[in-house]
Amino acid sequence: MYIPAYNASKYIERAVESVLAQDVADLEVCIANDGSRDGTLALLERLYAGEPRVRWLDNPNGGIGFASNSAIRMSRSLYIGQLDSDDCLKPGAVRRLMTVLDENPSVVCAYGSCERIDAAGNYTQDEYAWPVFSREKMMITSIAHHFRMFRRQTWERTTRFREDIVNGVDYDIFLKMSELGEFRHVEEKLYQRRWHGENTSHVNEHHQTTNTHRVQREALARQGLSRFWDVHVPDPQKPRNVTYQLRPDTRMVVFWPDYSRSNPYQKLLYGKLRQSAEVVAGDISAALRVLETQAAPPEAVTFHLHWLNFLFKPGADEPSARAAVEEFLTKLKKFLHKGGQLVWTIHNTVSHDTPFPELERDLSRQLAALAHRLHFHSGASVPEVAATFDVPVEKVRVSRHGSYIGAYPDFVGRDEARRVLGIGADEDVILFSGQIRPYKGVDDLVTAFRAILADRPKARLVLAGRPDFDALAGQDPAITEAERSRILSVGRFVEDGELQLFFRAADVAAYPYQKILTSGSMLLALSFGVPTVVPNVGMTRDVLDGRDAGRLYDAAGGAPALEAALREVLAAKDEGLLPQMAERARRLAQEMDWPDFGAMVTV
Repeated sequence: MYIPAYNASKYIERAVESVLAQDVADLEVCIANDGSRDGTLALLERLYAGEPRVRWLDNPNGGIGFASNSAIRMSRSLYIGQLDSDDCLKPGAVRRLMTVLDENPSVVCAYGSCERIDAAGNYTQDEYAWPVFSREKMMITSIAHHFRMFRRQTWERTTRFREDIVNGVDYDIFLKMSELGEFRHVEEKLYQRRWHGENTSHVNEHHQTTNTHRVQREALARQGLSRFWDVHVPDPQKPRNVTYQLRPDTRMVVFWPDYSRSNPYQKLLYGKLRQSAEVVAGDISAALRVLETQAAPPEAVTFHLHWLNFLFKPGADEPSARAAVEEFLTKLKKFLHKGGQLVWTIHNTVSHDTPFPELERDLSRQLAALAHRLHFHSGASVPEVAATFDVPVEKVRVSRHGSYIGAYPDFVGRDEARRVLGIGADEDVILFSGQIRPYKGVDDLVTAFRAILADRPKARLVLAGRPDFDALAGQDPAITEAERSRILSVGRFVEDGELQLFFRAADVAAYPYQKILTSGSMLLALSFGVPTVVPNVGMTRDVLDGRDAGRLYDAAGGAPALEAALREVLAAKDEGLLPQMAERARRLAQEMDWPDFGAMVTV
């Protein structure tokens, strides 16, 4: 427990005694006397000269930050508790927070709630308490209430208490620590804060406000947000009521749904845009809140909509799905009425496996009418979508889907990959990667593979992804044990770091989707230099046609058409041409860089 002390003779004995009375044996009280002129030092010497748990040092006056750092440096403890010289701990406070830190290694700071007492020690009221820690709330006001306990190693990773400001030092240090790990609030009153009219936060109120804004701006800078955001005080008469506002001439893009945890597509899509705009994940409620709180001018805010199937909860019935659509459209229209912009990236004509195709088509028609811009990855996809719902051509903008080069680890060679997966050097490997769902045509791929296996006994099919259904169970005639032995099914989600194993081991990748508008899977395979077999649609034709980096086939032809395309690639392997085809695949991916998406969102 550290105590910075300045002219603290009135109350410091009660503070120290509240620590010594705790039911924890292995604690120390470290006091930094900050140039007191009221006999504080003499009081400590008289009362605690024989108490080994209490230690102090005497410094010239250096301010609260200097005294705090000095006191903590005296300590040998792993956990640091904070106590002001005029305040008190309640019984059991130290053990309560110590237990939280013991049991939660990811928590770097635990804190409780607090009650106010007067100069005589009488209870007057409960202090302000925010029930659950939130870094967003912490950026507006300090919610790490007394009593606070934090890990010493976290404090050491910061720049420690700053010594160049009079007030705001606690807010500054706890903002810094909140950037390094989790905070946990214990909603119990563990601390008594004495209010006697001479508290520094009260005496130096002007400095407190100025320094609060200063440390908030510095927190923005540490997090890389100061390029776009600044502290904003809506009411000059209430300078501590802070919010944040986009800097002038800055755009904000709120995108939804956020698919970036399982797929780097959105990170790559916005990569160049992030240099000039604030790009954040959030649903339509979040985008609307930006306008309602005046965090940015309406004309600067774009809601970028991606996939529609995220509107529908798993297992939802049609009435609840329709209600979700109505709620979404109501909020979207309110957002647009307030001046926000809507950009919609059309990934599918209708979502794969949608249980409500008619409802989604109707929603798509309305979105196409409401949107300021309709983003396609290929101009050849526009007529394919227009066959399902009206596409106002004046709203259409094309910005291609880039490759995935550099998005995943790629350092394992072919021989090592095959050794790890137990695949022979002379085997013909056909790869399917990604989640195995009915619309992806994996059952057709199994059928085609069985036909190929009949005359290429060293063929192997690799299914690298988590299955939603058993693509082998529905085969007619039933798949044999010999055939099954030639199919490597991973049966789980493939982590980013191991994805390279499957692509490096493959001769050809196949993605026989039954419904396809844009194929990110094709571009992923090309990025690893793997020739790819995909259905012939506008976007895939734009990329592959005439490049000899794979094969296009007519999906209406089913498994026989897929089989024929795969056999063409394997025949090229027999002729020794597969390395050249793989090189063309990689070179094609290198040409497919990601455009700056800024033109899409500047409406």
